[in-house]
Amino acid sequence: LVGLAESVLDGARQVVLMRALVAKFAQDDALGQALLNTGDDYLVECAYHDKFWVCGVTLDDDAQTDIEKWSGRNILGFALMEVRTMLRPQEPAQKEKRESVIYINQDDITTLNCECIVNAANKSLLGGGGVDGAIHRAAGPELLKECQTLGGCETGEAKITQGYNLPAEWVIHTVGPVYSGKAKDAELLASCYRNSLELAKMYNIHSIAFPAILTGVYGYPLKEATAVAMSTVKKWLDDNGGYFMEVIFCCFNKQAYDTYLMIQKRAFPQKF
Repeated sequence: LVGLAESVLDGARQVVLMRALVAKFAQDDALGQALLNTGDDYLVECAYHDKFWVCGVTLDDDAQTDIEKWSGRNILGFALMEVRTMLRPQEPAQKEKRESVIYINQDDITTLNCECIVNAANKSLLGGGGVDGAIHRAAGPELLKECQTLGGCETGEAKITQGYNLPAEWVIHTVGPVYSGKAKDAELLASCYRNSLELAKMYNIHSIAFPAILTGVYGYPLKEATAVAMSTVKKWLDDNGGYFMEVIFCCFNKQAYDTYLMIQKRAFPQKF
């Protein structure tokens, strides 16, 4: 070690000291706890019978108690504070919280690459016209076979199957009411969206696409159905703030797309 710079020797001493201290405190729980009990106190090395701290600061001279002047000289104190930090239990890193999102697009729902798509089904769940028939055709015959085991579905309720030949892994089938103009229609339509989202959450699904449920042969006016869809989904997302969900409203034509955009601006004015 002859001829080495003093800074190099200080570095070597620091490494040896740290290794020795870590081993010592790791083997002695009581000693480790005693160090932890110092909290965030600034630690320095000193002898009880000396008037001077080893770092060169005189106890009786306030003018010399500037911590900045101790840098590099308080080797043991700094080492102990490093060991204390290492001994403290580490809090698990918190996962970044993702905010749920709503997308609106004009597309063929059977081609969407998301975890789950929703089928506007009839009570039999055995296929039909419109989006129901399109989903069954795209998924293949295995979807019908699974649906035959479900025993149908009541209005406002939802059931889930695999997606088979679809890009989506899952299909949630929900049955809406035939439009009558009564208040019960909106309640049942809202149940379709709410129960579909609850079922998706139960299966740990985080992306789901809805068609414009009931706006075809079931006769529900597009603007009214869209308002129910948007308000119900918004409330569910608010009520389930700790669960990330990507919701896609998949529109079959430009009229539906423009209507959804208009209703979205009303439901989320702060984002426009």
